[in-house]
Amino acid sequence: MVFLRLFLVVTFVFTAFGAANSRPSFGDDEIAAAIARTGARIHRETLRKAEAGDPAAQNRMGKNYHYGRGPFRKDEATAFRWWMKSAKQGYAEGQKSVSSAYLFGNGVKEDRSKWKYWLEKAAHGGLASAQESMGDHYSPDMLLPAKDASFAKAIVWYKRAASQGKFIAQYRLGVIYHQGDAGGKKPVDAFHWFKAASDKGYGPAMLMAGQMSASGTGTIQDFASAARYYSEALNQRSSTPYYSAQASSQAAYLLGMATLKGQGVTQDFGEGARLLARAGRGGVAAAKFYLAGLYADGRNIRQDPATAIKLYEEAFAAGIKDSAYYLGTLYERGAGIPTDYGKAAKWYRKAAADRISAAQARLGYLYHAGHGVSQDVTVAATWYEQAATGGDVSAQVELGRLYFSGHGVDKNFQIAAKWLGMAADQGVPYAQGHIGSMYANGQGVPQDFKQAFKWFSLAAAANNAGSVTDRDSVAKKMTPSQVAEAQEMVAKWTRSKSQK
Repeated sequence: MVFLRLFLVVTFVFTAFGAANSRPSFGDDEIAAAIARTGARIHRETLRKAEAGDPAAQNRMGKNYHYGRGPFRKDEATAFRWWMKSAKQGYAEGQKSVSSAYLFGNGVKEDRSKWKYWLEKAAHGGLASAQESMGDHYSPDMLLPAKDASFAKAIVWYKRAASQGKFIAQYRLGVIYHQGDAGGKKPVDAFHWFKAASDKGYGPAMLMAGQMSASGTGTIQDFASAARYYSEALNQRSSTPYYSAQASSQAAYLLGMATLKGQGVTQDFGEGARLLARAGRGGVAAAKFYLAGLYADGRNIRQDPATAIKLYEEAFAAGIKDSAYYLGTLYERGAGIPTDYGKAAKWYRKAAADRISAAQARLGYLYHAGHGVSQDVTVAATWYEQAATGGDVSAQVELGRLYFSGHGVDKNFQIAAKWLGMAADQGVPYAQGHIGSMYANGQGVPQDFKQAFKWFSLAAAANNAGSVTDRDSVAKKMTPSQVAEAQEMVAKWTRSKSQK
């Protein structure tokens, strides 16, 4: 009733103030005085109730002294005494206030054991915020977990708080189940709790619910629902409780990517780029990386190499290491900017240091050709080998050619066959034709006309120069049954690749 009276007084004052034509007007001083008188009455009433033993009022008195409200000067010791009176009567809010005082040393000596004692009493008393804090206490993911921390214990408390609508607890339950921190991943449970927290308006939960909807993890795949989650997180007001600017920026990135792909929303490259730019301004490095790619290629938006370079550099500085490789390609191919092999080599070297195979292969090519660096085929072979080992097929081809010719390395047909064979098996027509010749001539591998026929046939199907002639030539050295066996080998290889 006291708070209702305050509401009515303030409403009356502002109504009177706004209706100058029909009622006497009140100045700012009169309004302030009216509010002050009402506040003073509330404080007196709270003090009277607290002295009479009302635990809720005692807890409020503690907060009055803790914050220095109204006529009560800030006094942590007095605040603690009022909280303790409330706590000893079993009032859960007062017990949590006492626990906080012991945690931070407000009005009493800091004592973590007493902090936990009073917090646990408040939690057992049904106070949702205390239950959530107990979950945090037992969660190994938190900054100061208990010595006996376990996700199983954290789940017990988080569920109690979540059942009372505490959306942070709901979100943390979702994270535990999503990560599989308690006996394996449970995507259905994870989505349930992320959705519950999303329904309460918690941005980070919306992002997780959206991504799970997009991937069909723990729920039916639904791109439209995912886009709605992202949009809601993006458009939250900053005044929303627990508003997260980071979540809003991440939502702009996810919605931007969905818009570029036309997943759940109308495909719109301009709008997608605008959303990525917004996310980039919010510090989402991945948004800068993908936006840079749009500007670099000029696909469906205006090509702008200078902006692409700026965004790639910012993304690289923020930890997106692949950005260095793409900067290298921009400078190497000179798309919209002058070709600069020196800068290309600089950025490829940065990416190569992070074991990006494609960059190692391009750096090998620059040394091979002498572009932007002193020509050195031996150094080129070193880079090719690192890239080839990492799975880069172009490097496997080049390395195989070097070992076949003995250029920059000692000639070695066996090593050449190893690398060319790997590239051939990945469908590179040139490598297929070359390894076919090596089988036909027994170079680095045992002579095998069936293998030669197989690889020549595959290369010929991809229009590799000379492979039809080579296949027909080797077929003349084979029996009809050998040709039939080789043709089955071709069909078997083709089937195996089509199934992947």
